Amino acid sequence: MAQRHLAGPSTRLTDSRYSCLCLCPSEACSRWGGAKVSPATPPPPSPQSWGSFVGSLCSSANSGPVISFTSGDVCRGTTKYKTDIYMECDRSITTDDSKPVFQQSMSRGCTKVLFWSSPYACHSERTSCTHTAGDKFFDFTPLQANPGEKAWKTHHSGDEYYVNLCGSIPEFTGCDPETAVCLHTSKGEWLSIGMTSTQEIIGTTDDHIQIKFSGRHKCRDVTSHVTIDMSCGLSGLTLDRNDENLCTYEFLWSTPYACHVEDTIQKWTKCEDQLK
Repeated sequence: MAQRHLAGPSTRLTDSRYSCLCLCPSEACSRWGGAKVSPATPPPPSPQSWGSFVGSLCSSANSGPVISFTSGDVCRGTTKYKTDIYMECDRSITTDDSKPVFQQSMSRGCTKVLFWSSPYACHSERTSCTHTAGDKFFDFTPLQANPGEKAWKTHHSGDEYYVNLCGSIPEFTGCDPETAVCLHTSKGEWLSIGMTSTQEIIGTTDDHIQIKFSGRHKCRDVTSHVTIDMSCGLSGLTLDRNDENLCTYEFLWSTPYACHVEDTIQKWTKCEDQLK
């Protein structure tokens, strides 16, 4: 199951409350703890935890993966909240804003059941995209777009940038087929500013990760160069700066997959392997 884009969406429950879910077990997502709920109308009290990554489980059903968050806040007596999320593959969903749907409460309200249809619940074959820096391990594989999926995209001053890691951009663009970073200018030009074959992942001394590319596009006989600064967070992909004279493009990419892998994520990686 691809966990890409499934971090932090919310869904409205039948009792005028909202739940906030996070399916990427990482430092950035731990602030949600897995599944939490709070009233829809102010003033909101402290949210209740309906399950945490500490007690997360992964199994399979006929419809697809089942993700269970246990060890939530106390529900009744010594019983703690638990959330079961039934994932279902649906490739007809073409946007990234699919939401889980609250189904029912069980066990006297202490177990919550939700269904979530998403193309990212479908089985996919991905090329391993990892990096080790000292004793830190990083897994960027979920950021890789497969055929039939959309590459990551950001806008700046009327220009559009398409980015894919450890593979070429799978969707149609006017750039070369082996392009990893493609620029569609406001003038309608398609420029291959980063090629897949040139990708280099570099770990710096402060646990900072950079991903570098060079392209076929040239600015005044200078070959284009792309640098992506990866950081642990949730802000997404943005263009930080570009210099047409030097033909350089610098991006910032804040994502949970730039957090170094802990035991919790390794457990989820094993879970994905079991569901293949």
